[in-house]
Amino acid sequence: MPRKRVTTVFALITLVSYLVPAYPGRAQGKVPVVADHNELAEIPGCEYELRGWIGSYVRNITQHWLTVAPQSNPGLLEMLRNRDRKPLRGFWGHEGEYPGKYLTGAVEMLRLTRDEELRRVLDEFVRTLISYQASDGYLGP
Repeated sequence: MPRKRVTTVFALITLVSYLVPAYPGRAQGKVPVVADHNELAEIPGCEYELRGWIGSYVRNITQHWLTVAPQSNPGLLEMLRNRDRKPLRGFWGHEGEYPGKYLTGAVEMLRLTRDEELRRVLDEFVRTLISYQASDGYLGP
C-alpha cells in the first residue's frame, strides 16, 4: 500500500474515532447544543463495522502488530525495568515515549474494534508498565 494511502487511512480512522461520537445528531441534520456532558465522551452502545480495504487494514494492524508488539519487542517495557542497571546504557533520551506511543495507537484501535485479544494484551501491558514506576513517581528509562 503506498505511503500516502497509509497516511490517509490513519487520518480517516482518527477522524472517525473522535468526531463521529462527538456529534451523534449531525448525521440527522441536528445542530449540536451545549450540554452538561462531555461532547467527546463515547456514545454508549456505539459500534463501528469497517468493511473493504479499510476494515481489512484495521484488522491486520490489530492482529499482526498491536496484539504481538509487546511480546515481539520486550524492550518496549524492559528498558523501564532496567533503568538503573550498571553499566548505564547509551540511550538517546526519547526511548521512554515508545510505550506511550504504543498505548495511544492501541487504545484508539481498541475503541474502534472492541477486539478482546487486544484488550487482554493492553491490560497486561498497562499492569506491567505501572509495576515499573519508581517509588518517586518516575516512569522512564
